[in-house]
Amino acid sequence: MFKQAVPFGLLAALAFGASAQETSQSGLKFSGYYKSLLEESETIVPGGQRYLLDLNRLRLQLQGKLSEHVAVDLQYDNELLFGSYLHTAQFASQSSLAPDQYLDLDGNYLRGGSYYGQHR
Repeated sequence: MFKQAVPFGLLAALAFGASAQETSQSGLKFSGYYKSLLEESETIVPGGQRYLLDLNRLRLQLQGKLSEHVAVDLQYDNELLFGSYLHTAQFASQSSLAPDQYLDLDGNYLRGGSYYGQHR
């Protein structure tokens, strides 16, 4: 399933990027970025447990005014996490926390031994 998720995300970014010229003329601006972070560190709870985390994020944004009284600000994040951090007690406690947002659209779509996918 992971092999399908990454190409789909990249194709979506390219498709939205191609349509950005059309939306910018109507007062809407499409933007986004891809970020990849490789981190080696140790946990806080319990202290001293070393881990490796590879975080990959695709963020897409659509902002602008539809009319004089209506504006839009949409943001979509897609994150893929890999590494030994997913086996730590710290990750288990963080992933079990309830989000503090009024409208909760977060969701997990991949969960395996060494990978975790979520979107918001």
